[in-house]
Amino acid sequence: MKKCIYLLSIFIIAANSIFAENIRSPIKNSSSKFSSDSQSLEVLINQIQREQEAYYKLLKEWGKEKTKIAGEINFLKREKELLDKSINDNQKELSSLKAQVEKIKKELEEKGKSQISYSPYLWNCVKKLEDTINKGLPFHIKERKRRVERLKGLLNEENETLEKKFKKLWEVLQIELNYGDSCEVYEGSIKVSKNKIKMVKMLRIGKIALFYRTLDGKEYGLLRGSYPDYEWIINLNSSSIKEIKSAIDIIEKMKPSSIVSIPLSITKEVEVKSR
Repeated sequence: MKKCIYLLSIFIIAANSIFAENIRSPIKNSSSKFSSDSQSLEVLINQIQREQEAYYKLLKEWGKEKTKIAGEINFLKREKELLDKSINDNQKELSSLKAQVEKIKKELEEKGKSQISYSPYLWNCVKKLEDTINKGLPFHIKERKRRVERLKGLLNEENETLEKKFKKLWEVLQIELNYGDSCEVYEGSIKVSKNKIKMVKMLRIGKIALFYRTLDGKEYGLLRGSYPDYEWIINLNSSSIKEIKSAIDIIEKMKPSSIVSIPLSITKEVEVKSR
């Protein structure tokens, strides 16, 4: 009987030992799994924090860039308005001459007036044309003045018909009108001192802006002021020089057409689209 009791006791102890081991094993496994999940969650949180920081940094940079772009757009809008006004003023002046010619042509057809009646009109147009050339930007001055002198010589010819005189006047006016609506690059010379002439490549923007680049490409300048106090400015910043060079290359068809922002003066710039 004692022996049975002893064996039963051994059996119970062994069973308890097995049961305890089975209990500890899941707890141990569960603890290991929890530790692993905790580490993964921490890595994920750190990654989210880094991405959030990068997002806010990018958002802040974009805010600065957006403000800068908005300022540039507003600046270009203001300068475009100034450019439009300047172009309109030039066009009005020359269009006035054109209107006078058209009016005279119409009166000729309707009333058949004599040359003597229209002579004052013709000379008035020539005088306004001379003023436009003398007080405007000094480009192609010799050529333009020679053209006017030939016109004046024709008007003085009593044997020439009124029709021919009007035709020649209109041709000269049309050339001047085309200057106001075009850009060009040509070689010319500028006076840099009392006895020194410099050969340069000139850039003309309509009848509102004139620039130059030396033939070796090392010096750039723009014409500042108004008649009769024009002066060449050469202390241009690198941005202005880059835009002037681009404008020259576009007009000479050395690069595709694009929009460039070139200086009209030291403090003003204008948006110009190459044709």
